[in-house]
Amino acid sequence: MLVAVYLLYIAITLAAVAGLARLMYVSGGVVLRNIFEDRPATALAVNRLMVAWFCTITTGWALLRLPASPVTSGSQVVEVLAAKVGSLLVILTVVHGLNLLVLYGLHRIGQREVASAPEEPEVDLSERLGFPRAGARSAENGDPSYSSFPATVPRD
Repeated sequence: MLVAVYLLYIAITLAAVAGLARLMYVSGGVVLRNIFEDRPATALAVNRLMVAWFCTITTGWALLRLPASPVTSGSQVVEVLAAKVGSLLVILTVVHGLNLLVLYGLHRIGQREVASAPEEPEVDLSERLGFPRAGARSAENGDPSYSSFPATVPRD
């Protein structure tokens, strides 16, 4: 009967770890792409490393908890499984929380880098878009490339 408890516990453990790892990979990927927006390969690598860390720690801890005293009744099977799965859920929550703290720390570092970056000068988009700059060209000066689109909006 103990073999059945072990097999059920391992199945529950692997399903819980795999489900949470997938959730962390997808959701953490969004956050990491935002943090490392100019370095997508770094975002992907950090995401994979964090998921690998999560899976390794939680699966290893769950397997260390595997040994149990012999069970002789159905109620003992339920008690042993409840204790093991309950402790597994607690460790999954703690490790997931640590991953969230790491993501938060990375996000704060990224915000500081953006805040300390030198400001870029303002760019006049009118020339890039093909519109004349205010006062640069006019029909009165005989410029044949003058557009009738106003460079500035008149105020009433």
